[in-house]
Amino acid sequence: MRERVFLIGMMGCGKTTVGARLSERLAISYLDNDALLAEREGDDLMGLAAKGATQLHDAERAFAEDLARATPPFIAGIAASVVEYPDTIERLRAAGFITYLAARPETLLARVTATARPWLEEDPLGWIRTTLARRGPLFGSAAHLVVETDAMSPEDIAETIASAISAREPGRGA
Repeated sequence: MRERVFLIGMMGCGKTTVGARLSERLAISYLDNDALLAEREGDDLMGLAAKGATQLHDAERAFAEDLARATPPFIAGIAASVVEYPDTIERLRAAGFITYLAARPETLLARVTATARPWLEEDPLGWIRTTLARRGPLFGSAAHLVVETDAMSPEDIAETIASAISAREPGRGA
């Protein structure tokens, strides 16, 4: 395995959970956007969001740009906002293998209720629906692989991605 693997999708799509499973399966590091961004910026996700969406999204974009240049192999969860920056997405596409972890709004909401997340205070399902309507087509067009995650276990999703990566690698079975 000598590739950068980027997991994209809305909050709650499973980037962290699937990334950890895929990391175990492929025996390479998983780089979690939220954890590493908090370390880099000196504040957690909610603290960064409190400073404003623009500042948070600029930091997420800069981090994604750094990942596009980082030495492979690794798996990285990419902040959902990054899909709205076409130049950054093109750099990620050129630098590695992008998988979109797609899910219905109701699935995403069920998955994010356990932790504090920005933008979900007033109307979480409404925010998810509106944002997914805008970002969903962008995620789909950015991805080399789209995985519908609603009815799949994290292990099955990781296996699907690993199989797709294996098929891309020269000299490997497909």
